[in-house]
Amino acid sequence: MLSVNIASSQSDQKESLYDVIIVGSGPAGMTAAIYTERSLLKTLILEKIGSGGQAALTDHIENFPGFPEGLMGPELIANLRETGKEELLAELSRKLNVPVGGTTADGKITLEFAECIGGCEGAPCVLLNDEHRMNVTPDKVDALIAELRS
Repeated sequence: MLSVNIASSQSDQKESLYDVIIVGSGPAGMTAAIYTERSLLKTLILEKIGSGGQAALTDHIENFPGFPEGLMGPELIANLRETGKEELLAELSRKLNVPVGGTTADGKITLEFAECIGGCEGAPCVLLNDEHRMNVTPDKVDALIAELRS
């Protein structure tokens, strides 16, 4: 585990422990983050340009695996951000014991799919009682469900 001190603009320091620190949020960094999160490793991504790295600013990417015709950089980054949403939805459905579109027996929780444009670094995300929760991974589902049921 790595210990990282993060200083805010007010010079406050908060110590956090990370299993993995990824430098760069381009396709390689995002792919690495997908697998570290799926392995339940606490992950920090560092990027100086912005979410998606240089690829997000590139008009046309050629020779990228799986896209023989090439594609727009922002399109590639949006596709990468979408990865994980099905896994999250399946985990919520399993834990709540309701299908997507269904409501729990106590009537407190309705599970619905909502399309997201994936335009931020917060994907996958959920909307809880009109509050947008970002970077929700399957390992965080139990805490979300407990909060909703309280």
